[in-house]
Amino acid sequence: MTRKRTDVNIDDLVKLYVEGVSEKQLSDRFKLARTAIRPRLIAAGVHLRNRSDANRIRMAGMTSQQRIDISSAAHIARSIKGDTPETVKIRSERRAISNQFKSWQVSPKESVVIRAIKRRGLNPVAQYPVGSYNIDIAISPVAVEVYRATNNPLSDKRNRKRTTNLLNSGWSVIYIWFTKESDRLSSKAIDHVIALYKAMRRKESAPRQYWVIRSNGQINSSGGGYLDDFSDIFSNSSGLYKPDR
Repeated sequence: MTRKRTDVNIDDLVKLYVEGVSEKQLSDRFKLARTAIRPRLIAAGVHLRNRSDANRIRMAGMTSQQRIDISSAAHIARSIKGDTPETVKIRSERRAISNQFKSWQVSPKESVVIRAIKRRGLNPVAQYPVGSYNIDIAISPVAVEVYRATNNPLSDKRNRKRTTNLLNSGWSVIYIWFTKESDRLSSKAIDHVIALYKAMRRKESAPRQYWVIRSNGQINSSGGGYLDDFSDIFSNSSGLYKPDR
């Protein structure tokens, strides 16, 4: 029977690991097999890093040029393996389906909105997959997107593209926009969600709509149709808005 080494300074081992030293590096430094490193860390009550944590630490220790080189090499490797737009699309769709079952994807604000919608008698679904997207909260045919930032969600071109794709897929989209000034969810905001849901359910052949409402219930912007057209949205100091007509 192999005797467990007692000359390893556990405090040093833990300190180095917490500072970002990998298990492989610890193995080399302490002349221990990697299979002997992890049990010691677990016994010391250390939270073990997952692959994402390890990659983040690794990238943080690189120069900008090194990170660019790594990204370029990864892109070339994908090309060699035959990555095509179609395979990327398939992989994105599979990832969206997988994300539906990851509870950590649901933010605290999303949980608040989900509970509020449930109190109105509906059954919202979190992280519902549509193509390569995950809708924050789905009450078909309405996609409820929870957004927390200073700027209006439609000031971000990625959100405009996302909104257009969802509209063209038959979903209406309503953004609930939280800011520092408006950080609490009001019942009026949920009133708008329910109103849009009922309108779309009454006439499912009607053109899809997008709304942006603040969490206090104020309507910030809205529109409809299936085209990539946000021409009725104008910039002002507080983000975007649709002028009264």
